[in-house]
Amino acid sequence: MRIRVPVSEGEFEVDLSQPLDLGRPVGFANAPEPAPQPFGAPAPSSTPLRVGDFLGDVARGGSCNCQTLSLTPHTSGTHTEGVGHLTREPLDAWRLLPVGLVPCALVQLWPTDLGQGGRQAITATALEAAWPRELAFTPVAAVIGSHRDVAPPDRLAPPFLTPDALRWLVLRGIEHVVVDLPSLDPRDDGGALEAHRVFFGLPARSSVLREARRPRATVTELAHISSGLRAGSYLLSLQAAAIDGDAVPSRPLLYALQAVGP
Repeated sequence: MRIRVPVSEGEFEVDLSQPLDLGRPVGFANAPEPAPQPFGAPAPSSTPLRVGDFLGDVARGGSCNCQTLSLTPHTSGTHTEGVGHLTREPLDAWRLLPVGLVPCALVQLWPTDLGQGGRQAITATALEAAWPRELAFTPVAAVIGSHRDVAPPDRLAPPFLTPDALRWLVLRGIEHVVVDLPSLDPRDDGGALEAHRVFFGLPARSSVLREARRPRATVTELAHISSGLRAGSYLLSLQAAAIDGDAVPSRPLLYALQAVGP
């Protein structure tokens, strides 16, 4: 199915049947090749349901397959979270997802070496330098690729985004950010989570939902962003199951724009 999108720069065509899937599937511990878990978190598990004489495993004589799943959304594949990740009051992440397609900018860059024992980060300076100069529209979402698919393994800890990088995105009106990193923040920052707080508009060390100035913003982490994707304008669809919680496994889909001739 193809649709036409009129914007100030002209008209573009989008093929809705050909999305670019940025989601990493949840890999269970008993899978042939389970996905690595960041931050030392346990791998998700999948076990057949047992209720009385019922066994949810056809291979073992059950009438059908019925699995009980255990996972940690923040470490089990691509996930989307909201400010409820930081507040005492619950706020379900899936309820914050934008409906339909949203204008998005894709940027590709290498993290900057901070010279602090191998620590690397995406800085505001690097983000501004790599930001696409010609966009078809004003984006409200940003997909930030850091070449994780071709980068060497993390030496000490995964790269992260500096608070100034998030301030730069906020000033540009970005409401939804998608990264291929395990977290916006460093692995160990004493619990400050400053980059998250900047993006959600939450004061330092605050855990009060009503104090967040950007309570509808979302952060999607551990996405699979191929280094071969070209920077520029796209449409983004954030998809997730309606599972309550501060984070939910998600599947970001990008749609490329094709210019329509006169």
